Amino acid sequence: MATPFVQGQLLDKDLSCTVETECAVSGRSFVIELESDLSYRVRPPAERPVFFIPNIDLQHAQNLFFEISKTYYQTMKQKLGEHNDQAGT
Repeated sequence: MATPFVQGQLLDKDLSCTVETECAVSGRSFVIELESDLSYRVRPPAERPVFFIPNIDLQHAQNLFFEISKTYYQTMKQKLGEHNDQAGT
């Protein structure tokens, strides 16, 4: 559920995602629409939906996010290079 928030912060873009799920108690289906500013909508409207949205202190976590992204990028770049070497391109 943190995907639009985290990716939005990393990419400096407004993002959203839609989660289709069901109530663990009633089994009723519903949709949660999440925005990168942590706002949300529930359809059909529910009186008091309960779910967790993490609160991340980006000022202190920014370097960690950067390092994780950099490591992921370098790993994928290396794997792509290995794949291209094996494919002969």
